[in-house]
Amino acid sequence: MDMISLEYYKLGKNFCRQQYKNGGVRIFVHESIVFDVISTHHIYKEKDLKICVVKINIPKIKRVSITIYGSPTGNCAVFHGP
Repeated sequence: MDMISLEYYKLGKNFCRQQYKNGGVRIFVHESIVFDVISTHHIYKEKDLKICVVKINIPKIKRVSITIYGSPTGNCAVFHGP
């Protein structure tokens, strides 16, 4: 995933698996936009749930961009809750 780049965009946040090969998610943000990264390390599950979150800082507009991916070989029950 490190080889991916987009003209006029910067990497906002990414998550790559540590234990398993392949898989991951990224959020790219236009270079003109100011953003903050929101930590998600406490809620991801290595094979089941990959998540990235950035808060977009545009005056008078409150936006959060979330990327969520569930592996087809993971435990889909993590998306259902109690």
